[in-house]
Amino acid sequence: MPQIATAAAEADLDFVVLTDHGDATGIAAPAYYEGVLMIDGVEVSTDGGHYAALGLGSAPYPLGGDARGVIEDVRRLGGIGIAAHPTSPRPALAWSDPSLPVDAVEWINGDSEWRDENWTSLAHVLFGYWIRPAESLALMLDRPESALALWDDLASRRRVVGIGAADAHGRLSTEADDEGYGGEGAGDGSAENGGLRLPGYEPVFRALSVQIELDRPLIGQALPDAAAILSSLREGRVYTVVDAIAGPARVAWTGRAAGGELIRMGEWTPGNGPVDLIANVAGVEDATFTLLSNGAPILAGEPGPTLTYRTPVAPEDWTAFRVEVFLPDAPGDPPVPWIVSNPIYVGGAPADAVGDTNLVSAISAEPSSLPEQADDPAATGQGRRLPREWQVEQRDAEVFLASNRLGPETDAGEEIQMTFELGSDVETYAAAVQPLEAGELVGTTAVRFETEASQPMRLSLQLRRSHPAGGEGDRWRRSFYVGTERRAVTVPFDQLVRVTPDLEAQPDLAAVDSLLIVVDTVNTFPGTRGSLTIVGPHLVGP
Repeated sequence: MPQIATAAAEADLDFVVLTDHGDATGIAAPAYYEGVLMIDGVEVSTDGGHYAALGLGSAPYPLGGDARGVIEDVRRLGGIGIAAHPTSPRPALAWSDPSLPVDAVEWINGDSEWRDENWTSLAHVLFGYWIRPAESLALMLDRPESALALWDDLASRRRVVGIGAADAHGRLSTEADDEGYGGEGAGDGSAENGGLRLPGYEPVFRALSVQIELDRPLIGQALPDAAAILSSLREGRVYTVVDAIAGPARVAWTGRAAGGELIRMGEWTPGNGPVDLIANVAGVEDATFTLLSNGAPILAGEPGPTLTYRTPVAPEDWTAFRVEVFLPDAPGDPPVPWIVSNPIYVGGAPADAVGDTNLVSAISAEPSSLPEQADDPAATGQGRRLPREWQVEQRDAEVFLASNRLGPETDAGEEIQMTFELGSDVETYAAAVQPLEAGELVGTTAVRFETEASQPMRLSLQLRRSHPAGGEGDRWRRSFYVGTERRAVTVPFDQLVRVTPDLEAQPDLAAVDSLLIVVDTVNTFPGTRGSLTIVGPHLVGP
């Protein structure tokens, strides 16, 4: 931390957001060091890529596992979630499911940018690094077409913040199978674990930065200042600058509705008539603008320092307008933009409602009053209870399972109570298992039940296909959140992701022979004790 703060102060930064890899259970409070505000976040490794989370307190259990569950946890804990290096040339680092409801996207990432360079280019950068470090790092930058296309596609349907990330690690890995993250020495810039002690933090900080539009100046108090920064970031009042091209940089990007109302970057107006869009970069005469509408350029190469555009009419459909500012002789092929704004949104309501995340659970104060969700296909149709006795499976764990019928009727539901204590091994788990007949799930779409636990937890529902020769079998899972108050949970089968590598993406329901509710160390610490209640589990059909 001191080394990073010193480098940030030398680079004249006001704040730095730290997102070390972790599980969100140990996030520190924001604090000022050497006049720089350090805001702690976390980068969570999920099954679908890396998700950076800001603005949440320490999580009550480890975050990880399926990406949809991590997104749900970050949102419930009040944080902002960012798909990190979403189009990285390294498949293991790329974001695999763009349909998931992320809050933000890294449109440029310093780590991704060097990975597509050839050795000749890297040697040229290394030679120049000792003379002009930040400017040499900028030579590796191009306009990241695929990442911008991903962001534009998402923003054409709902509000999604775009942000640049330095992704500084204080070292460059020389190991072929190393991601360039973590490891001993990664945080202090040392050269252990085969890494080179470069690029340093200060040159990286001077190469790329984000600028936040605040409602008030920073006052030197860590908590309110961090809250102000994160609030503006959440609202999309942020733009990215490649400072190594030129600096300092300031862009004003606003709109005026037909009635004269001011529209700030990140905001939406339905627009009752034409909307005037204005961008201005002060003090730079040779800048040119590109104006994009849902990712498609509608003005390109427009001379600065001011761009104005009037929409002919307010678009009927949701439309995201953003600007890119270019300077002559910018590096890259195609050239990297000097400044990239966030959108101003104009027109009809978003196609993907901001709150419509298609996440898995819905809270209800009373189990008997759970509403049917008309927009959830898994919540309609006739339920079919799971008829067989639940069984226990465990590894290095103590598990007690009790089942009680809810009524005398043959088709009455049941209440399952599971008490567990996980062992100390990372492979420990406890599970309640429902055996299934071959083909029993055919024609069903989900499992639905009510649940509560002794403490906040994230469990997984899994489907398993056994192997004739024995062993653990093939499994697919979808995690779900359980709180201390009873809530309804619907787990659609089409949201399950494979656990066993190299399986088909979705299970063949005709071949599934077990349904499991699992507590394991993906989202629970070894040694954890707890209890879980599952009420009325049943299959849901079309």
